[in-house]
Amino acid sequence: MPAGTLRHLIDFQAKTSIRDSSGQVVGSWQPLHRKVPAGFVEVSGGEGPRGVKLEASTSAVFKIRFLRAISKEMRISLHAGFDAEGNKQFRTFEIVAILDRDGKEFWLEIQATEVK
Repeated sequence: MPAGTLRHLIDFQAKTSIRDSSGQVVGSWQPLHRKVPAGFVEVSGGEGPRGVKLEASTSAVFKIRFLRAISKEMRISLHAGFDAEGNKQFRTFEIVAILDRDGKEFWLEIQATEVK
């Protein structure tokens, strides 16, 4: 793989249940693997109906070194630079498929859809 291919940093997040201040159980996303080097390519985008309005969607492919503990129930947070005030920006993706294309457990291709 050419140098610089894994130039993006991503976090894998898992959904957990916690209690809020009123004692109610709520879902929360907690980081599981942080700052994983990844290749990132947007492969398609568009708009489609969702209920009574249009919703934009983006499909992407991430390529990472093999990690056994990744599942489709997780999501990906892509480090996307900084805003004008210097705050970190993130893009969030739902995992659609996890593929070990060559079957050698060396690389993983992760297909994902951006969450708006």
